[in-house]
Amino acid sequence: MMKKVLSIAGSDCSGGAGIQADLKTFSAHGVYGMSVIVSVVAENTGRVIGIEDVSPDMVGKQIDPVMYAKNGCPLMEPAAVKTLIETVIPLADVLTPNIPETERITGSRIGSAADMEEAAKAIHTKNTHGTGCTFSSAVASQLARGLNIREAVQKAKDYVTMAIVGGCTVVQLREKDIPSLDFYLLASEIKKITDRYDIPLIINDRIDIAMAVGAAGVHIGQNDIPADIARKIIGKDMLLGVSVGVEAEAVHAVKAGTDYLGVGAMFPTKTKPDALAVSMEELKRIRKAVDIPIVVIGGINRENAMLFHPMGIDGLAVVSAVIAGPDIKRSAAALRELFFGKENCH
Repeated sequence: MMKKVLSIAGSDCSGGAGIQADLKTFSAHGVYGMSVIVSVVAENTGRVIGIEDVSPDMVGKQIDPVMYAKNGCPLMEPAAVKTLIETVIPLADVLTPNIPETERITGSRIGSAADMEEAAKAIHTKNTHGTGCTFSSAVASQLARGLNIREAVQKAKDYVTMAIVGGCTVVQLREKDIPSLDFYLLASEIKKITDRYDIPLIINDRIDIAMAVGAAGVHIGQNDIPADIARKIIGKDMLLGVSVGVEAEAVHAVKAGTDYLGVGAMFPTKTKPDALAVSMEELKRIRKAVDIPIVVIGGINRENAMLFHPMGIDGLAVVSAVIAGPDIKRSAAALRELFFGKENCH
């Protein structure tokens, strides 16, 4: 019988955190997710706009409390924070605070991985580890499936790692609206994983972060810093990728010193719902016009992955097609096989 996991948390209308993120993670781990909403939060990745608490009569107790959004906006009243720190946290088996929450709990500033380790030691609960909604939900899923805390935490770490390296040949880190320090720390940790597997790390948009962590390259869009200026900043040794949607943009990007193109969105995608569609005919024109590698993006999945390699396309850029599956590594391998063909996928 499928195990059941209950998440008691806030509702995030953007879908990137809170109950919504919990339920997606539960599904990916093969458990049945249930939820109790303690607050309705109007927010996006950049700021919290409004919060409406659900009455105490509708909520038993908080077992997955959230104090601060990742961007630092407070989600709990000061009195509630005090009760959380003094009463609830000492009872917890596993704690997964984000950076602003950890700073509030410990009273210390976090500016490096070493600061994170010291903060973890300072929080008085039986076991500590910090990352966020997806990680905490992954832990809860594995606990529900009968693992002990140490095993569940390791499984959750494997889940995050496989989301990055399972079958992929390049990893791109895309974080649009988190503070620069958080982005730098996140990129530094992810680079440890990509280095371990000898996989290039590409940073989206942020040239400063890419150079600071020693990433293999940077990827920019049409509304970012011009490609020729980006090339001057990063030098000749770092990779430069540019998103394009039409032939003229592709030709201009090549002249500016671009190493590869990201073309899309090829199909509708929940990751970037406002992205303009690129037709297969336009993709063919772009392929004919340039001689650098092309990666297609947007709505790529098992139903269409086989369409592109015969057209001379060099790779697929995917998120949901791999992350949302119950077996991330197998999902990535299946896409590789569909793209290259069974005989040529290795």
